Order: sequence, then structure tokens, then C-alpha cells
Amino acid sequence: MRAMFGDRANGRRLALGLIAVAVLLVVDVILVAVALRAHDVPPSAPGPTGTQQPLLPSGSPTSSGAPSPDATAAAEPTGTRLLSAISSTVAWRAEQGACGVPGSIELTTDGGQTWTPADLELEGPVLALEPNADGRRGIVVMADAACEPVVQRTFTGGVGWELAPDQRLGSYVDADGTVTLEGATVDAPCQQPQAVTASGGGVVLCDGVAQARSSSGRWVGVAQDVAAIGSAEGGVAVVLRNAEGCDGMAVGIIRAGALQSACTAIPADASVALSAGAPGDLWVWVGDALEIVEL
Repeated sequence: MRAMFGDRANGRRLALGLIAVAVLLVVDVILVAVALRAHDVPPSAPGPTGTQQPLLPSGSPTSSGAPSPDATAAAEPTGTRLLSAISSTVAWRAEQGACGVPGSIELTTDGGQTWTPADLELEGPVLALEPNADGRRGIVVMADAACEPVVQRTFTGGVGWELAPDQRLGSYVDADGTVTLEGATVDAPCQQPQAVTASGGGVVLCDGVAQARSSSGRWVGVAQDVAAIGSAEGGVAVVLRNAEGCDGMAVGIIRAGALQSACTAIPADASVALSAGAPGDLWVWVGDALEIVEL
């Protein structure tokens, strides 16, 4: 009799164990599905600027990155400027240059009131700016005389530099359109990518469409009519043309599939670079002017 009760108890424990395993498997599948849809944005009408709003209306680019036939064509971004801010006062910026045409790098510690040229000899284009959060350390990826990428690093806020061959390369698009994301070459979602940022897991700008890299490595369109992309904590900074209710360009940050933005008077045909700085602030570089926009 005791053996019978023991067998029944063991059977109940076994059944409960199998049920628990099944529940865990179902939960895991749900979490994976949610993660893969992190950049998928449901169609919805845009909300007012300065609020959280879905990014793409119906008829927006598909996950392959090709715009739909009725999507509004955006003017081609220039991609000639880089901007990387780390606070409300400190930022690095660069005129990118090209192979055989050295770029230039400047640093500010007073919110863009003054800029100091980096004490760094350039032989080719500047590919990536990656300052550390302390404002003194950081790396620059640039091209040498043969237009091959090299890394220079500073520990003194740009006063002194040294080659860092052991340092991982940053995120950039080189002269032949190859995309490097956090030091690794990745397949681009288009033939001629204009820009890339490691923010948000990796975002590439292709013909006015910002495409994010999902956890599976698939590229997913997250915004159209994009003039520029930049770094932002927990997301990606964007400049948008043709934003509803905005005569100029809208600037904002995409996080978790939604856009928080503000309308600006920046002309739709302007060349612009941007980067998130302090929480809630976006640095925007247009022409000879630099503005910090509060979202």
C-alpha cells in the first residue's frame, strides 16, 4: 500500500514538473517573439510633435528596406558631417572629407559656444567619432593616405592622440559602401548606405529610410523621409522631412518603436547632423549654427 501511494506521489510530481517545463517554453517563445518585433511599428496616424507617436503610416517601407510605390521620395542626405555629443556641454564634430581630402575634427566643452580643433593630423576622411562619457577619452576612426581605416585614441580630450591598432573599429560606412557596425562588417540593407549608428542595436540610413537591425539580423524599416541619423541612449536620433504639421524638419529620438520629436525651422533641404546629449536634449548642427533642441 505504501509503495502504491509512493508511486502515485512520484507520478504527480513528474506531471507537475512536465507542466512547469511546458509553461516555461511557452513564456520563452512569447519573449522571443516580442524581441523580434521590437522594431516593427504598427501603422497609425502621426501624433503631434513633442509626443510619443508611431513612426510609419500605412504604405511605409517594408522590412526589406524598399520604399512602397506611394512613399514620398526624400532628398538624398549628404553624409558629410559627423556629430557626437555626450552631455549638455561636451561634443565632438567633424567635417568628414573624402579619400585624398582630409577631414577636420573639433571639440567643444561649453555647449558649442566655442570649438577647438583636435590636435590630430588627418590624411583622409573621418569615418567615426566615439567619445567616452567622461569627455576626455575616446576614439576616432579615420582613413590613412591609402584610404584604409585606422583608429586614433585620446586620453586628454583631444589634446594628444596615439594610434590604437588593437582598438576595435567603430561604426561607419566606408568609401565603397561597406558597413562596419561596432568593428564588424555587416551586410547592408541597400546598395548605397549613407550613414550608420550603433545606437538602437544598429541603424543604417538608405535613401531616406532608417532601417534597424533586429535581434535576428534582419533589417526593418522604422522611419521614412529621414535626412540624418545619430546616436542616442536606448534608441536612435533622427531628422525627419515632411513631418505632419511641421514646415521645417522635425528632430527626435526613436525608442521602442515610437518617436518623441520636436518641430524646428530647419529648411527641408539643409545638410544636418545630430546627436543626443543630455537626457531630453538633441544637438543639431546646420550650416554654421549649432542648436540644442529640447524634446
